[in-house]
Amino acid sequence: MDELPSLSERQLGYVVAAVEEGSFTEAAIECSVSQPTLSASIGRLERDLGITLFDRIGRRIVPTDACLAMLPAARDLLRAAADARRAVSSVADGLSGHLDLAVQPTVVGTVVGLVAEFRRDHPGVSVHLRSPGDGSVGALVASGVADLGIGDVAEPSLRWRALWDEPYVWVEPDPDGPRPTAGSGQRRRPRPRPVRADRLGGAVLVVPPDGSPTRQVIDAWFAAASSSPQRALEVDHREAILALVAAGAGSTIVPASMAAGSDTAAVRVRPLDPPIERTIGIVHRDRPLSPLAARFVELAAERFNSARRSP
Repeated sequence: MDELPSLSERQLGYVVAAVEEGSFTEAAIECSVSQPTLSASIGRLERDLGITLFDRIGRRIVPTDACLAMLPAARDLLRAAADARRAVSSVADGLSGHLDLAVQPTVVGTVVGLVAEFRRDHPGVSVHLRSPGDGSVGALVASGVADLGIGDVAEPSLRWRALWDEPYVWVEPDPDGPRPTAGSGQRRRPRPRPVRADRLGGAVLVVPPDGSPTRQVIDAWFAAASSSPQRALEVDHREAILALVAAGAGSTIVPASMAAGSDTAAVRVRPLDPPIERTIGIVHRDRPLSPLAARFVELAAERFNSARRSP
């Protein structure tokens, strides 16, 4: 078997930048080199490997299947090289550098406290907190774009560690108007009764986009009860869902942390019957973690995993 040509860290960095930026010109700017230098380096790599990494279509570049196949390994090697440099120059507790974290949008409000605590413990670390579409967290981790992911992630190729369990709740406009503020002297309202799907056939719903995890939960809950509510509003922006409910546009089903983390003075939150629960976990690829990522996983487990319930 012929010996494969060596790949330099610089060449791999150029390839990754070209894929992420979508052009050699933008990649050259990102890598602080001239465009001809970057193009020539990638061309030499293609000749050495005997494959085409990018199809050149006019001024556009499109990564080939071979390029996409090598991308996760290229990102791993670049990250390993960066980790090695940080290990040599690390100070204090030895943890410094960068952590890329992908977080499912519906749990961002819960995770920000964990990220803040991690930064207080390790001020030499910078964190990039990504909040992509719900279905993208696993893909970002599997591709090597993110070191870790947190959410309700179903990705067989990743290693998973459960952190907490969280129920979904029914949120509806409060028929009695905004609740009294603390100290107003009014009596606390009784605990709301559970809401049953088979009694909501005429309900008007405010829902997230079709195909999103929360939408799948909503549709499955009603389908199990053979109930067909009216989906009056489909909303791409999650922040707008509870605001629309508070404005009287309809009702919705959301994770409990999403309801608790919003201004719910004009809405009423009720448990579901039958209940629905999701498990939030932290995921990474099936390989040894960097000391930085390992410490974050450890801290997440300390903060959430002992109780295994919604924080």
